[in-house]
Formats: sequence, structure tokens, C-alpha cells
Amino acid sequence: MKTALVFGATGFIGSHLLRDLLDSPDYSRVVAVARKPLAVSHPKLTVLIGDLASLPALKPRLVADEIFVALGTTRKHTPDEAAYYKIDHDYPVSAAEIAKANGTRSVFLVTAVGANARSGAFYLRTKGEVERDILALDFEHTHIFRPSMILGARDEDRPRERLIIALWGVLNPLLVGPADRYRGLTGNDIAHAIAKAARHQTRRCAPIIGKRWRHCFERDAERRMGRAKRNPSRALLRDEHDGFRKCSTHPKSCHRNSRFRTFLCDVLAWAGRPTIP
Repeated sequence: MKTALVFGATGFIGSHLLRDLLDSPDYSRVVAVARKPLAVSHPKLTVLIGDLASLPALKPRLVADEIFVALGTTRKHTPDEAAYYKIDHDYPVSAAEIAKANGTRSVFLVTAVGANARSGAFYLRTKGEVERDILALDFEHTHIFRPSMILGARDEDRPRERLIIALWGVLNPLLVGPADRYRGLTGNDIAHAIAKAARHQTRRCAPIIGKRWRHCFERDAERRMGRAKRNPSRALLRDEHDGFRKCSTHPKSCHRNSRFRTFLCDVLAWAGRPTIP
């Protein structure tokens, strides 16, 4: 049986994912790194108290077959861009680097729809850069999940987010075809998709579920790394899995759906995408 290493276990997706991993017969041990003790108790669970600064000291204990990273913050909690970048980029990359050095074979990373290292939007650029840098680590299996609006009740009061979620409930039935990757999904459903991907790693690159989950996919690390070595700045400009063509350096080369994509991504960024560590 396997050992799982989880970062972001107190977050909206991470908390559901932690439960799925603990309930799975595939894992004999689940190690969760968190800033404070968890409210969950389980014979398989080991909780390590730590953060980005304490990762080097925890390195000998961060040994696992698979690492799951669902870290993130919001602009409300972290208005300073430098601090935000440390949580959304530096922490996931550092955790993945340590895990890879300790022999971890697979990484599962949650980012966001529209992530692009060349984006002009800070939020989407940060998500794109964390994808790029974790792909560069060349794990045996690299899985990247790009949810849109994450639906479900939160413990804290977020009036603006509640409004956006309500609007997304109206938009969801209209998001069909190439736009279905913008459908709102519950944190529980996203966690189930990640757990399912972990159970089926027979191929280096394979779709996870189907069309409705087109924005949740496994990237072929070997193919992407080959492209990155040829031209690192353009390695993530195309996304064959979701049917959209990302903008290149010239605006006329944008896909006809790029304005719609940009609009929805801007709304998500304004809402502060609820992925709390």
C-alpha cells in the first residue's frame, strides 16, 4: 500500500481530499502538513505542524509515494502580492521539490482554470508559474487540476463570494461545449476526481473522467518537458485537453473564445478563488 503526503488539508478541496485518502484502501498512511492541528482523527493519519519556513526541517519526514498539493490563499487574507506569491507558488514548489528528492513518484496539483505563466493577471500568472515549475521537476506522473468556481458552503462569511456562487448556479447550464470547463464544481466533487486519478495511473497521460471534467486533467510531463526544453517561455501556451488555444504574443492570434475566457477568469480572480490553506 501507498503513503500519501497532503498539503492544504484544511482547505475547502483539501479537507474533502484528506477524507477520501483516509477512506481509501490504497493507502496505509496519510501525512498532512498543516499550520495547526487538524480536527480529524484517524489511525492512518500523521499530522506535521509546519509551513514554508519549516519545510527544510521537516524534509526527513516528508517521504511518500504521492504528493497532493491544494494550497492557496485569497487576496482578502493576503493582500500583499509578495506574501501571496509565497503561499501560492513558493510553498507548493518547495514541497514538491522536497518530495521528489525523497523519492515521490506522482504529484497532484490544484491550480485554476485559465492558469498561464504569461498572463497579465497576477492570479492567473502565479497559477501558471507554479504549474510550469512543478512540471519542470519531471515527476513520473504529473497531474494538474484546473477547477473554475468552487461551489459549496464555507465556514467563514464571504458575501461577495456567495453572490458569485449564486450567479454561477445560473450560468452553469449555459456553459456547454468548449465553455464547460468553466462550470462550477463542488469541493467534494473535485476531491473525488483527484482521488480517482490517483487510483488510475496506468498511463503517463490520460483523461481523468470525461467531457464535463475537461478542466481537470493529467498533463504528460514527458511531452511538456520536451517542449519546455525547446522553448521554456512558450511551453504552456497550448492546452490540448480543454480545446482552447491560448493567446500568443500577438492579440490577433487569440482564439475566438478568448474574450469569454478572459471575462470568466477575471470574475474568478475578483471573487478571490476560495482555496484557503
